[in-house]
Amino acid sequence: MKSLKTLILILFFGNIICTHITKAQSSIINNEKYWNYRERLVTDFMLGVGPEIGYSFPFMERYRGLESTESVLYWDDATIGLGYYIAVLATEYRLLESNNKNTKATIRELFYALEALNTLDYRAESMYYGPNGIKGKPALNGFFIRDIATDSMNKSANYKLYNTDTNILKVHNLHGGAMDITKTIFSEEMSKDQIIFIMVGLRLVQELIPENLEFIENNTATKFSNTSNTYIRKEAINIANRQLNYITKNKKTVFPLTYYHWKIINPVSNKIVDRGGDAFSQSYGFEKLYKVFNSEDSTLFTKKGEKFSAKLINAGTKTLINSVIKSGEGHMVLTLAAISKQWNNKTKKKLEKKCFKDFKNNAKYDFLVLLYSVLYNDSLENNYENYFSELLNVAPNNGPFNYNGNGDFANFEWSTSRRYSRPENRGTNWQSHPGDYNGLDYMLINNLYNIYYNKEVIYENNISLRTKYLTEPYFIFKQHYFNITSHSPSVFNKSYQENCNIKDTLYINGNRAYLLSNNTKLPKNNSSFTLKLRKPILENKSPSLISIDSTGILILGCQTKNKILNGVITIDSGACLIIRENSKLKLNANSKIAIKSSGQLIFEANSSIVLNDSSSIDIENGGHLSIDKDAKLYLNGNSTRITFHNLSAYNNIYPFISAIKGINPIEVKYKGGGIIIIK
Repeated sequence: MKSLKTLILILFFGNIICTHITKAQSSIINNEKYWNYRERLVTDFMLGVGPEIGYSFPFMERYRGLESTESVLYWDDATIGLGYYIAVLATEYRLLESNNKNTKATIRELFYALEALNTLDYRAESMYYGPNGIKGKPALNGFFIRDIATDSMNKSANYKLYNTDTNILKVHNLHGGAMDITKTIFSEEMSKDQIIFIMVGLRLVQELIPENLEFIENNTATKFSNTSNTYIRKEAINIANRQLNYITKNKKTVFPLTYYHWKIINPVSNKIVDRGGDAFSQSYGFEKLYKVFNSEDSTLFTKKGEKFSAKLINAGTKTLINSVIKSGEGHMVLTLAAISKQWNNKTKKKLEKKCFKDFKNNAKYDFLVLLYSVLYNDSLENNYENYFSELLNVAPNNGPFNYNGNGDFANFEWSTSRRYSRPENRGTNWQSHPGDYNGLDYMLINNLYNIYYNKEVIYENNISLRTKYLTEPYFIFKQHYFNITSHSPSVFNKSYQENCNIKDTLYINGNRAYLLSNNTKLPKNNSSFTLKLRKPILENKSPSLISIDSTGILILGCQTKNKILNGVITIDSGACLIIRENSKLKLNANSKIAIKSSGQLIFEANSSIVLNDSSSIDIENGGHLSIDKDAKLYLNGNSTRITFHNLSAYNNIYPFISAIKGINPIEVKYKGGGIIIIK
């Protein structure tokens, strides 16, 4: 009996420990996946970050035709995406700040995302023609346009910058509805649903960003355009008030004291906007939201009987909520309720009851319970930790996609362009275009989950999470991999300034079958994986850096009896790879390091560099390879080589990172049958 009790206790506590380890590994993987999504968002779905027109404004999709081999950068209902981009940045700031991490890059992105929203407001009138055939004048008044795409923007874009990831289809142009505007076609005007989803981001800024936070550049607080304000939180509230006040400007009574219209008018055409032009059906939620942004004494209701009418509609909506959701209005109604606490103390219970229900139209707005709870610091009645953890776990490694609506996607849950507003489109292409999607839904749910469940978010673990994505990392072995598996990229672009410090072993396409589960796809024979080190996204003297620290090992490729795998590293301008003192670099199976113009590779004293199996290092024109005189170099086999091309150099251009100066290639000593070529 005693032995049985002991066995039960061992099994019980063993299960607890295993569950804890599994959750810890899952958290690490999802946070690394998050930073991969973030870099993918900026490099593959945005023109850039900054004040330029069209910058800091994510494309929703890389849209492709069913038979096409290329795709289009598409601003589809893009202000909805901009609202969620702002939401992601606000939650990201909170997580970084609470973990004592650098928030400068996030603050910069958040500032310019709000600037982009102001630009869509300020320039909206100038995109439309009045009855006299003359375009309107710019004004910052709450009326906005959904995107700002132009033919000249399409022609001038450098599409090479958006085609570096071989895992997604190349793009050849960009498109937004604003390109279709003519003297008779008024498309892409604001609507009530666009406002609601923009408010998601603005509410999270209000709740999570400190009042005194500013974007500091050159030791000066940066002002928002067309205002004198420098405070990020204040600007979010200003934007919310401008939009909410604008939609109530044109009130009309349908039935005296019974029902009102809040007509959203295009101020240039003086006509009701083309879509979503009557906001009164959501007036009670907008009123509650207005009070949250201002005070309980503030109100949008200025007409007699207006509040009474709004309450009647609100009561009807709450009673008939199932029918509302089935009719396709759930994304607006439930989101507005979550951010405004529209149904007072019953809001949480109603959201928990409805957001997890599987309606016949496939609507499922599960993440709204997290959004509500983070905004109002209100504990949920049920524990959904495992549910959201699993939802995050199954998100595709390199971002969501759906190529034809017939099963050509990585996972059903992430097979729509925006899970937050179109969950009913999962598994289909109805309302969502086939293609690759920006992943803002995953990023927001990940952040809300970590905030609500008070997760200790690991933002660095030897390898900085801003610099790379680990496909199924196994930290118990203290080894890290860039590898090809199902739905993983064959090229990864590192372009964040934050350093990547390797203290153990990093493999570039190593054969790791002994670490994997049976259902994991392994790299094919002769497959190649490329790690690209690129110029940092933020302009800075510091390079995008990978440092192999003391006792660390970097291994490219793998050659065994059954498989040859190639690893490639390209070091572009503004990037640097350092093999530190007592650390090691090993190239196998025809692997290669290519140092591009203004790229830098450094071998410090007592570092070991081993080239096997016809592997090579090429220093192209303008590239820099700095080798310390005490570095240990092995060129094994007659086909290994290091080639200094014309105009390449051996001097160290980053003395503030490494003190070595480098020696002339003709003075470099090495062992083995390989060769150093100087052209």
